[in-house]
Amino acid sequence: MVALYQQGGAWLDSGAEEQSMKRAIEQETLAALVETGAAREFRVLREGETWRLELRLGAKWLPIRSRREPVRYWRSLTAVGRFCEGVGIKVLTVQF
Repeated sequence: MVALYQQGGAWLDSGAEEQSMKRAIEQETLAALVETGAAREFRVLREGETWRLELRLGAKWLPIRSRREPVRYWRSLTAVGRFCEGVGIKVLTVQF
């Protein structure tokens, strides 16, 4: 079953959107997961000149998404660190 929904005036196919996102965690949800202790394992991955943050839920690693993009990218590891401090993440693994 494919559902259609409206986003920004355009109708989108939920299957296509889901396929492109492959499940990601929104920043607001991340804060709640950290606060409640539901998310405790985090990693930062380097992709060229940018960095992305992922969290482990069960057996899967899920990226953090921004409000506009399916995956949030940072330009420096320092910026990721500041973001993590603000959300309450105290420990993370860095992978180059």
